[in-house]
Amino acid sequence: MTEPGHDFQIGDPIRAKDSDLKGRVIKILDAGYLMILDLEFDMELNLHHSEIVKDELDPSRIISHNSPKDSIAKNIPRSLCVDLHQEKLPSTYRNTMPVLQGQLDYSQDRLLYCLHSGCKEVLFIHGKGSGALHQRLLNLLKGFPQIQSIEIQKVAFEKPHGIRVLFK
Repeated sequence: MTEPGHDFQIGDPIRAKDSDLKGRVIKILDAGYLMILDLEFDMELNLHHSEIVKDELDPSRIISHNSPKDSIAKNIPRSLCVDLHQEKLPSTYRNTMPVLQGQLDYSQDRLLYCLHSGCKEVLFIHGKGSGALHQRLLNLLKGFPQIQSIEIQKVAFEKPHGIRVLFK
């Protein structure tokens, strides 16, 4: 991007200048357009960089003011299950190279969504493997002071391994 202040990077939190849209940059397109993942509706949008600004969203500043009644009224889930298997990721994250980075970016987006919407818990299903995603996900979670507890999910045979996160 050529204009000062509009040098967006993949993963930057953004907000629209003239609406309540909040999201994250998931792809940089031609002619100053960006592909955005809308955090409220989990929808991909293409916007010109002149319509948005960076949202200096620090995970430590997110405080949920939603009561359980507000959550029910807005149909906000109290818990969320996020499957990080490559074939289950949204296409914009699935096509990221390396795949591990796409899985981590999607995990961070879902964490921010949960914190913003008032969700109380999220289960990340990463499955069995080399343990690289498990370790990197644990490192990511350490940066969120709103997390009350982290439980490693090691369950029997055909069920995938995961990490359950409970928020304060």
